[in-house]
Amino acid sequence: TGAIPPQDYNLLLVAPHNMRERFTELIRQEAANHQAGKPAGIKAKINQLQDRKIIRELYQASQAGVPITLCVRGLCSLRAGVEGLSETIRVYSILGRFLEHSRIYRFENGGDPIILIGSADWMKRNLDRRMESVMPVQNPHVKKELERILSVYESDNTNSWEMQPDGTYLRRTPELGSEPITAQQVFV
Repeated sequence: TGAIPPQDYNLLLVAPHNMRERFTELIRQEAANHQAGKPAGIKAKINQLQDRKIIRELYQASQAGVPITLCVRGLCSLRAGVEGLSETIRVYSILGRFLEHSRIYRFENGGDPIILIGSADWMKRNLDRRMESVMPVQNPHVKKELERILSVYESDNTNSWEMQPDGTYLRRTPELGSEPITAQQVFV
């Protein structure tokens, strides 16, 4: 349970103690960076996106012009690509042979990316009612590999389903003359 005394977690984001606040700060910082003309962007590979407060923060970041790309395997309560609300947000889901379970968060951070991995999805229960942890990745080789993973998943054009502004999903297909890319096959 989350019923333990507050601790000094240093670099860790721990729910229900500091994770929601830290994610909120990171999202807001991307909006501030974009408005200041610095590199900005948010990417996440998660299982579920349901938390209303996080969704509201993502909408505000999108309205500030921050490019946001979310690979959400299951439930996604956010609507991507809606004019005036979430125009800079892309949501896609990979449905393939394997059940995806990894969680990766990437914040551009003015050109010095912050990459986090851990157990929590952006769901109210994960942020407020469960013990969950997310940690920043500091090893440059591991960061580079996580960047590659995100890039490969973004380029999947065979098992990727792209959310439309009305909430439906359309399957991506390779463009004429381009190679089919199946993210899960790349890593087998």
